[in-house]
Amino acid sequence: MRLVLLPGLHGSGRLFRLLAESLPPWLDPIVVSYPSHVSSYVELLPVVRSSFPAGEQFVLVAESFSGPLAVLAAAERPESLAGLVLAASFARAPWSCWISPLRPLMRAPLLRCVPWPLVARVLLGPGSRSSQLAEELRRAISATPVAVLAGRLREVLRVNVIDQLGTLEVPLLYLAAERDVLVTRSSVRLIERYARNIRVVRMDAPHLLLQVAPAEAAREISQFAAKAAAF
Repeated sequence: MRLVLLPGLHGSGRLFRLLAESLPPWLDPIVVSYPSHVSSYVELLPVVRSSFPAGEQFVLVAESFSGPLAVLAAAERPESLAGLVLAASFARAPWSCWISPLRPLMRAPLLRCVPWPLVARVLLGPGSRSSQLAEELRRAISATPVAVLAGRLREVLRVNVIDQLGTLEVPLLYLAAERDVLVTRSSVRLIERYARNIRVVRMDAPHLLLQVAPAEAAREISQFAAKAAAF
């Protein structure tokens, strides 16, 4: 079976290295990276579609920013899609009640003011600032223009794919990061409310759980994939 891995806001598939190395041999990953000049969900959706393997059963795994993209793609009922995994992701803008009005402010000058230690702490947890993983994350973020990152953040702050989520017929696994300060439990509860066939697994990890806890995530994903294949 194939796994199609969709990256977070940075758009780099390179950060899936540890997860891919932790997968069992029968799961063959397709690692997707997004064009560094594209920010909108509308423009990225064809990139997601084009990554699907022809004639092979697959599970779609979406991290954070890519969750809405995965829901939109899955709602089209692609042939051979066996299941969907969302990792620390959302179907509607997180913190939408108060942060969505700030969307116009999400521009490159504002993002340039955010200190890197804060970014590392929020995404990877305390004490990660000088780790190898933090350096890989810094390089991945730096490879995407700040204006594109800001555009993707604006997409996050207005997205709503609840209706499409409710139409999904394939099983869904949600990997929830218990120490996530970006995607809160309210986002998880919303997905639980609308998804028809969902299992939530809570992991003791920060937002980037696929990178911080790759072995545990790989175990949950492989168990889910085995069951989804027989669904």
